[in-house]
This record gives sequence, C-alpha cells and structure tokens, in this order.
Amino acid sequence: IVVSFKYMTWLPLCILAVALYGLRGVANLLENPFAWGKEANDLSAIGEALWTTCANTHAMCAGTEKGRADIEELYADIEHKQSRIDETVREAYNDVRTHVAAVAVSAPKHKTSNSPWLFPPQRRFPMTRFSFITECFTIRGTVILPLVPIVIGFSSVAFMFWLWTWKTCEDANIVANRCELQISNEAHVLATPVLGFVVAYVLNLGYERYYSARAHMDDLYEHGRNAMLEMRVSFARTKKTLTTKETDDDYARFFNALETLVAFMRQSLREVRVGYPDGAIVSNEDKDKAANPNTLLDDDFVGAPRLPELLSAEARNAFAGVAPHLRVYKSAGQVLRTLHDIRVRSKLHEKAFYRIQRSVQGMLRAHANCERIVTTPVPPFYMSSVYVMCFVFVLTAPLAFLSSYRWYVSIPTAILAFLVYGILRLARLMMNPFTFTAPSFDVGASARNIHVLSSLLALSS
Repeated sequence: IVVSFKYMTWLPLCILAVALYGLRGVANLLENPFAWGKEANDLSAIGEALWTTCANTHAMCAGTEKGRADIEELYADIEHKQSRIDETVREAYNDVRTHVAAVAVSAPKHKTSNSPWLFPPQRRFPMTRFSFITECFTIRGTVILPLVPIVIGFSSVAFMFWLWTWKTCEDANIVANRCELQISNEAHVLATPVLGFVVAYVLNLGYERYYSARAHMDDLYEHGRNAMLEMRVSFARTKKTLTTKETDDDYARFFNALETLVAFMRQSLREVRVGYPDGAIVSNEDKDKAANPNTLLDDDFVGAPRLPELLSAEARNAFAGVAPHLRVYKSAGQVLRTLHDIRVRSKLHEKAFYRIQRSVQGMLRAHANCERIVTTPVPPFYMSSVYVMCFVFVLTAPLAFLSSYRWYVSIPTAILAFLVYGILRLARLMMNPFTFTAPSFDVGASARNIHVLSSLLALSS
C-alpha cells in the first residue's frame, strides 16, 4: 500500500478500517436487538399498534346501535364479574406473593451443594468504544493460552529452517529462492483458498451444533416449565376450593419426579460422557467413589439439586441396575405413571392431563435432540484429514517465507499457526456444547431453574 499510494497511504487504510470495524460495529448492534438504541426494535410500538387496533375495532363496532349495545353489555358483564371477586382470592394472592418472595431469597444459587467447583462463567466481550484495542490484550476466556505450545513449536521449526538455510546457502541465493530447503510460494497460494474453505466448513459445523444445542436446551426448560405451570393451575388452592392431603401428596410427587427426570437428563448429557471436572472432587475417598458408575446416584458431586436430595436410598437402588444413559427413560415412565395416578385419583381435567403429557414428551424430544448432538460426532476421517492438511500447510509455510522474511520468519509463521489452529480449536469446543469448559452450556442450569420454579409453585404456604 505504501509503494502504491505513497503519501496518500492514509486513505486506503482509513477505508479498510471503516470497512472491517464498521462490520464489527454492525454485528454488535445486531447481537442485542432489544436495547434502547435507535437501531434496536421498538417494543413499545407493538403495544401502541395493538392499542390502536383495539380502539379502531371498538369505534367500528360502536358505529351502529346494536354494536354500542353489545359493547355496553360486555362492559357491564366485566364490571359485574369484577365486583364478585371474593376477598379470599385476594388473600390467597397475597399469600402466594409472600411465599414466592421467601422462596426466591432461599433459592439455590450458582454454587453446587457439595462441591467447591463452580461452572466457569461465560466470557462476554464488551461493546465499548475502545474494546477493539483492549480485547487484543485479553487472555481470559480466549484460546490464546492453549495455543501457546503450538505457536512456539511452529515458530521454533521456522527459525531452525532459517538457521539451516543461513549456514548452508548464500544471502543472494536466499533472496532468489534458490536454496535446497526453499520452495516456491505458488503451492501455498493455490492451497490457501482450499484450506480456508475446509477450515471455515469445520467452524460452521461447530457453530450449527452449538446453537442447535442451545435451542434444544431452551425447549427442554420451556416444556418443563409449562408442565409445572399447568399442574399448578389445575390444583390452584383457595379457601373455597381446598385440596386434600392426598392431592397435595400427588402434586408434590409429580414435581419431585419431574425434577428427578431433569437431573437424569443432566447426567446423561454431561457426567455420563465427560465425567467430573478437575477440582470437583477433593478428598481421596470421593475420588475412589467417582470410579464407580453408581456414584452418580449416591453422590452426584456437581449436581444441583443432587439426586440424593431428590430420591431416597431405596428409590436410587431401583436405578442402580439400569445403564446410566437409559435412566432418563425409566424416570420418564415414572413421571407419566404419576401423572396417570393423579388423573385417576385427583380427577385431573382431561385437557390439562393432555397438555402436561405433551409437555413431558416435549422434554424427551429435546433431550433426544441433545443426545443426538453429543453422540453424532463429525466423521473422524474428515477431521484427521483437516488436521493433516493444516499441519503440512503451516509446517511448510516457512520454506516459502524464507526469501521474503529471512531471519524473522518465525513471526508470520506464529501468526499463521495461531489463526489456523485457533479456528480449529474453537470449532472443536463448539462441537460438544455439554462439557465443563467455559464455551459449553451449563446443563445444570436447567435443573436448578426447574427446582426453583418447583419451590415457587409449591402448594403449601
């Protein structure tokens, strides 16, 4: 650029900076479409449009005598029903608000109940004015530290190539690219688009799996929440519609079975396949227990709520003979049997029974989709081919760089290694989003949210 534009070099550099960092700024604005900026979606406009539509509809209906009479009759009926609201309903509402406030204060937090380990917090990149500079010097939550050995290794090899060439070849031949170790850069120029496409495709595969898992996790929580809310509405208690102790027991048993189902889903997606994270097990006695597959039932070191808190020892023994990844379906059967018993004994409405059953089936579908992501890896032959291509490309790149960069050939080699292997590492991290590393999703968060919601919707005051 300097040779071509000379003293006007600042102009193409400004255009390039505006293009690159302008796209970054647009992406930052699109990431939060419900902020207060001018570029965000105006949620108040939706309410205003709805209000305007209702007002216009009322005006059109009131254009005739019959329309005005119908509207007045509707208003009178609404006022009549509002006047008949029993005071006990208001008291029950106040009791529920007090109960919700008390449970919300004592709700389980991010920390697990029996382990010093905490799920690593997700890294959030700031959107400040100078973040494009400060983020260049940020290490936490990035792939810089894991890539340091790889970058140092390739840089050292590149410097050794230079030393060998410098000892065995003259400077004029090095510049003319005539030494034995040197190769033409034409092969790398032709291979760069192919390698870029391959690496980008791997990154796209990881991206699709990562955000598909996020959608399925949201579906799991949504269906579990809907099942609990539907059950709570079906057994709403007031002073005029008191429930029996048997009904309360059925209600509590269903909530406990649903929480247990979510806990087994958490284990089948994460603990069964990954094990326990470093730092979760401290004592030697717990380490010995962790070697037993049934420790997921008896200890559940990183669970919240833990299975020993949800199931008695006798109930846990019923799952001991079942493979860990199949305990979800046994637990789902118990949830559906409990729901069927509630329908028979407590006279649960047929529509409510159908909606709750459909929500439980939705949870199973979401879990099956998450399991499909975990158990269906990218074909190993494809990944090994990608790694071989990247290794050969980066390893031979210094041989093509020697004539241009000479003794500081390690610098472009380090940058190339960081970019190629950084993208590959990021893709591999996103391909399995149910681990204990920071980019993964906290599967236990759904179990904790279901547990908190269960406590908030408890029938007893």
